Amino acid sequence: MDVFSRSCDRLNRLSRVMSAPVFTCALLATLFASTATYADPKQPSPSPAPAATNPVAPTPTPRPMYPVEPTGKRTEYAKDILIDWNALQVEVTARVVQTDLPIELLLCAENSKEHESILATGAQPRKIYEALGLIGATVGSPMSFDPTTGKQTTASGQPLDIEIEHESSGKKLRQKAHEWMVDSKNKKPIAPLDWRFCGSRMEGGTFTADADGTIACVVDFSTALIGLAASHSASDSELWVLADKNRVPMLGTTCTVIIRPKKDAATPPPAATVSTTTAPAAKSDNIDLLLTPEGFFQSGDEILDALSLDAMIKEQIKTNPDLKVSLTAMPVEPDAVEKMNLFTRLAGRAIIGSGINQKNLTMKLLDEPPKVASDANEPETSTPEKQQPKQEAPKEKTGAPEAASPSPAPADLGEIRRKAAEKKNPQASPAPSPSPSPEAKNP
Repeated sequence: MDVFSRSCDRLNRLSRVMSAPVFTCALLATLFASTATYADPKQPSPSPAPAATNPVAPTPTPRPMYPVEPTGKRTEYAKDILIDWNALQVEVTARVVQTDLPIELLLCAENSKEHESILATGAQPRKIYEALGLIGATVGSPMSFDPTTGKQTTASGQPLDIEIEHESSGKKLRQKAHEWMVDSKNKKPIAPLDWRFCGSRMEGGTFTADADGTIACVVDFSTALIGLAASHSASDSELWVLADKNRVPMLGTTCTVIIRPKKDAATPPPAATVSTTTAPAAKSDNIDLLLTPEGFFQSGDEILDALSLDAMIKEQIKTNPDLKVSLTAMPVEPDAVEKMNLFTRLAGRAIIGSGINQKNLTMKLLDEPPKVASDANEPETSTPEKQQPKQEAPKEKTGAPEAASPSPAPADLGEIRRKAAEKKNPQASPAPSPSPSPEAKNP
C-alpha cells in the first residue's frame, strides 16, 4: 500500500502542472509501472527496456542463418541488397558492364571480373549469402575436383530462380537471366539455367567469393556463391555463352537482380559427379606467365587478373606443393623498361604471397638500356684540371734567393776611378788604367 500511496501522491502533483492529454499519458505510464511492480514473483522479471538514444547507423555484423521476424514488406539488409519478406526473395542492385562478349558470370562484385560478366554490383557477396539464408534457401557446395580419382563434382544447393528487372521506354521490364544470353557457337537462345545456391567456401578465414567477386557464375568456379548444376569450362577458348546484345540494355544501365528459391523444387539432389582426367582449366606442372603493362597475366590462351591467378595457384598447390612459376615481362618501349621491370618484381612478390616457394619462381626481366654516365657531358680537360694540383709540386729553392734585375753598369768603370783620383791629387799624372780585378766586377 505504501507504493500505491506514493504513486497517487505523484499523480496529484502532476495533475496540478500538466494539461489533460499529458496527464492521461502520465497516468497510463504510472499504472504500467505499478503493474510491473506487483508482477507474479514466480515469473521471471522482464529485461529492462534500453534507454532511448539518438538513432545511429547499425554496425554491419553477420546475422544468424535462420529466418527472422520481418519488420516490413521490403527491408534494406545491406548496401545494394533488399529482402522482400512477402515474396521471400533477395533483390540486388547492379549495373550493366558487358553487352556482347563471351562471359563467365551473370553477376560479379565491383572491381573484380567486370571484363567477363554482364552485371556488377556494389553488394558484398557474403551479405548476399546471408540474405539468401534468411529467406530460407539451403546452401550446398561449389564445384570441386578430386585429383586422386580424376572426378569433378558439380555445384549443389537450393535451386534458385534469377530474374533481372530494368526500365525500358519508361516501363519496368522483367526477364529471366538466361534470356540475356545466347549460345557462343550458334548464337541461338539457350535453355533455362539450373541455378544452385552453392555458397562459395571459406579459406584461411576469408570468404572466397568476397576475394574473387564470383556471385552468379555460368562456368566452373570453386569460389562461386551461385553456380550451375551442369559443368562448363572456364577456359577462354571454351566459354559456352555470350551476352545477347539484342536484349542486354546499354552499358551503365541500373538493374535489379531478383533471386528467390525455386518454387515446386524438391529437396536438392546430391551433386552430380563427372568423370574427367584433368581439372577444369587444367594447367601443367609449371605455370608460364606473361605480365602485361596493364597488370594482367597471360597463361596460354587465358588472360587472368591477379585474383584469378591467386586462386589458380592456391588450387594447384594443393596437389603440387612444388609448383613452379615462370614470370616474363612483356616487351615495352625503351623509356618504360625500368618501370616494367619494377612492376614485374612487385608481381613476383604477390605470386610468392600466393604460396609459391621463392626458389620455384623464375622472373625474366627486360634488358635495360645502358645508363649515361653523370660526367659524360663534361669537357675532356676536366680530368687533367682536377689532377693538376697533384701534378704541380712546389719548386725546391737552392742557394740565395733571386734578386731584382740590377741597373745597367757604366761603360768604363776604370775611367770613373781615375777621375776620382785626379780630384784627390790633381798634380799627379794620370796612371795607366789597371786591369780590373775579378772582385771589381761585383758591386
